[in-house]
Amino acid sequence: MKVQGLHPFGAWLRTRRAAILCVLSIPLIFFTVFFLYQIPTEVVAYASALALLPVIGIAAWDFAHFRSRFVEYARMAHCADLPDYPLPPAQNPAEAVIQSVLLAQRDALIELDDALRRERADMLDYYTAWVHQIKTPIAAVRMLLEGEDLPSGRRVRAELTRIEAYADMALHYQRLENPSGDISLKYQPLEPIIRRAVRQYAPLMVQSHIRLAVEANGVCALTDAKWLQFILEQLLSNAVKYAAEKTLTITATPQPSIVVRDTGIGIDAADLPRIFEKGFTGMNGRNVRGATGLGLYLCKKSAHMLGHELSVQSAPGEGASFTLSLHTPNFHVE
Repeated sequence: MKVQGLHPFGAWLRTRRAAILCVLSIPLIFFTVFFLYQIPTEVVAYASALALLPVIGIAAWDFAHFRSRFVEYARMAHCADLPDYPLPPAQNPAEAVIQSVLLAQRDALIELDDALRRERADMLDYYTAWVHQIKTPIAAVRMLLEGEDLPSGRRVRAELTRIEAYADMALHYQRLENPSGDISLKYQPLEPIIRRAVRQYAPLMVQSHIRLAVEANGVCALTDAKWLQFILEQLLSNAVKYAAEKTLTITATPQPSIVVRDTGIGIDAADLPRIFEKGFTGMNGRNVRGATGLGLYLCKKSAHMLGHELSVQSAPGEGASFTLSLHTPNFHVE
C-alpha cells in the first residue's frame, strides 16, 4: 500500500538512511585497517560478511515492523471515517507526540463538522420558514386579484408565479444538501403530477401566449411526486423564458419517461454540454432578464437524486427537447 506514491520499502530506506550509511561504513573501515596492516583481502571480506550478517537480520526484522506500521497508517489515510478510526499504540516518544497532534486535529475537525451541520440545519429551517411565510402574502395578493381579468391583473398573477417559483427554488436548493429524509418513492400515475406543475405555470404561459399540449396516456412510474413536480416546474419555467408565443408539449412515454418539448429559440451547440452546470446561463441567458443558471442545474441534481436521468436535444431556432428518464434502480419502494 502506498501513501502519496511512496512505497513502504522506499519510506523505510529514507527513514533509516543514517543508520544504513553507518553500517555501510563498516566494510570501508575494515578494508582501510586491514590494508594498512597488509592482511589478505579474503580475510577482510570474511570479517565484513560476519559483521554484516547480524546487521542484515536486524534490518529485516526492523523493516517488517516498519512495514506493518506503515500499512496501518496508510489504511488510516485512505479511511473515509477517520474520526472513528482508532490510532495504533505509539512505539516511541516522537510517535506519541505526532499522535497527540493528530488527536487534537481530529477533535477540532469533529467540532467543526458538528458546527457546520448545525449551521446547515439552521439555514434550512430559516429557508423553510421564509418560504412558508412569503407564501402568505402571495396567497393574499392572489385573493385580491380573484375575479379580475384585466391585463394588469394577469401580469401581476404571472409575476406572483415567478416569485413563488423562486421561493420554492431556494427551499429545494437547501434540501438538496441533505435529501435522504425528504424522498418518498412510490409507483404512481404521472398525469396528476404533470397537471399540477402546469397549473402552477398557467398564468405565465397565458401571458407568454404559449400553446400547451399534454399527453400522459395513463403512464405510471416509480418516483417522488414532490421532487418530480419541482423538476417539471423548472423545465416549464425555462420553456416560458425561451419559447414565448410558441408551442410546448409534455409527453409521458411508457419507458417510462417525460419529454418536455418546445418550439422556442433553441440552444446553441457550444452551450449544450454545459447547460446543467451551476450558474451557467449561456448565450440565451445573457439576453433574457432573470436567467440565473440555477434552474437546469437543480433539475439535473434533483433527477440524479431520484435515480432519474435528464438529457436534452436542441438546435438554434428549432426549440429544445428535455427527456427525463424515470428509471430508478436499487431504490426502496414504499
